[in-house]
Amino acid sequence: MKEDSKRFLYWEAEEDDSDIKIAGQEPMLEEDAGDTAVAEEYLRERENGNIERARQLGRTLATELFGSDEVLNLGYDRSESPLVLTQRRILFSFVAGRAIDELTPNSILADTAVSVFYDVIKEKPAVYGEINDAAAISLYMLTSRAPGLDACAVGRVFAKLCGREGSRLYAKMGSGLCLFYYDCMKQAIEKTEFVQ
Repeated sequence: MKEDSKRFLYWEAEEDDSDIKIAGQEPMLEEDAGDTAVAEEYLRERENGNIERARQLGRTLATELFGSDEVLNLGYDRSESPLVLTQRRILFSFVAGRAIDELTPNSILADTAVSVFYDVIKEKPAVYGEINDAAAISLYMLTSRAPGLDACAVGRVFAKLCGREGSRLYAKMGSGLCLFYYDCMKQAIEKTEFVQ
């Protein structure tokens, strides 16, 4: 009886196994084609100078964040708490990411600009630590699921993060800063003159 069961198991193993796939046996054509297309697009963007333009854009926007520029400090009152300046930086970095994502010609250039933006900011650990407030960024992201920015909703989040939830003054300040920062980003992106 034992001999018969061994023969049976052996016979089962000799069945046609052509339907069994071994990893790596056949290329995954869709993924390979997608990867190839992205690599080709990257090379085109590098050859026409757009990658370097995106890097410069990221550097330019990051230097605006360090606080010595009038862009970040528009309407800043020295009597405001340090928390407000921190929230301005967080708002600025959020708007920068949104503007870059929406206004650059493609995701390769957007990713490059955002990556350089954060790399430059990492050189200032205190500022980098401030703008990486995941809770604040999450609140801003919830206000803008659709393309564009809902400046009023962003303003309310800004007021809340400044510890002034319900304050119309801080909500207006936040929405005004949001629109101002977005306009500054738009101008910077247009000046970049990406090759189409």
